[in-house]
Amino acid sequence: MKSYKGITVLLIILFFLSILTYYVVFSESTSSTSPRETGFAIKDTANIYKIIIKDKKNTVTLTRKTPNYWLLNNKEPANLLLINTILETAYLTSVKSPISEDMKSQVRDLLVKKGTQVSFYDKSNRLIKEYYIGGQAGESGTYARLKSAKDPYIIGIDGFNGYLTTRFTTDTLLLKSRRIFKTALHNLVQIEVQYTSGDSGYTLVQKEPTRWYIDEKEVTYNYYVQKGINYFRNGVALIEFSMYPDSTLITKEKEDSLLYKAKPFAHIIFTLKTGEKHKVTFYWRYFRGQIEPSTYWSTIDDRKRIVITQQYVFGHWLQSKKNMLKLRL
Repeated sequence: MKSYKGITVLLIILFFLSILTYYVVFSESTSSTSPRETGFAIKDTANIYKIIIKDKKNTVTLTRKTPNYWLLNNKEPANLLLINTILETAYLTSVKSPISEDMKSQVRDLLVKKGTQVSFYDKSNRLIKEYYIGGQAGESGTYARLKSAKDPYIIGIDGFNGYLTTRFTTDTLLLKSRRIFKTALHNLVQIEVQYTSGDSGYTLVQKEPTRWYIDEKEVTYNYYVQKGINYFRNGVALIEFSMYPDSTLITKEKEDSLLYKAKPFAHIIFTLKTGEKHKVTFYWRYFRGQIEPSTYWSTIDDRKRIVITQQYVFGHWLQSKKNMLKLRL
């Protein structure tokens, strides 16, 4: 008799447990606050080893090789600044508000037709998170839907007033690394500056670590030498440049005019201990007939590719020999 009572009690307990389990699972999958619906953020971005961004025109793959080195489409170094922006977005994104019932169908269609698909994978190529993003919601919201979610939401980043869609670009020109070459400062032997007119060029030689000379005269503490070296060192020992972001803004005629008709005004040749050389050639940029002071047109290593080099990186070297020989300015 007791055994029957025990079995009955056990069955009752199992019955209620099954109901509770069903409720928890069901509510988890349907609740508007469930991570399956609203869990956009990835709290440990160090686990992200691959990012695939796909829109209606292009697909790009970003792959982590070391903590601070990523490849674009497994071919060339990626732009670390944009990679960090994507990782920051993955970490900070949260739901700002739900979408009204009468708008949900319209937003779903928008994300399907015009949205960008973003997928994050771990080191073992397992999917961490995937969502669809696109469209502007109000003044600073962005429409998005998790792959596992039924409904779209308005997402954003606290304290950031802007749209998140542009952070997930598939433009390879923007996603390419902005670096010319990678080397430690102590591997740099000399920096030669040549001007196409006049005789104010010079050769800056590193004879011992961080000790720099021109014509056997030490100029280590010259203002321009110090600033140039600091930018080289603080830029993770990389020379920086900016590639022209939109190929439609510079026509083939402009390229021909610059590369084959215009004359450069200066060259900087960086020589490494290995004998490897990197040559940056500079042309003036003009705006409304005036020289644009903050950037130059340039080519790298005589390649027939135009880039925009920045004055704050290279301008410290583009001084007269007289200025470079002064200990103080």
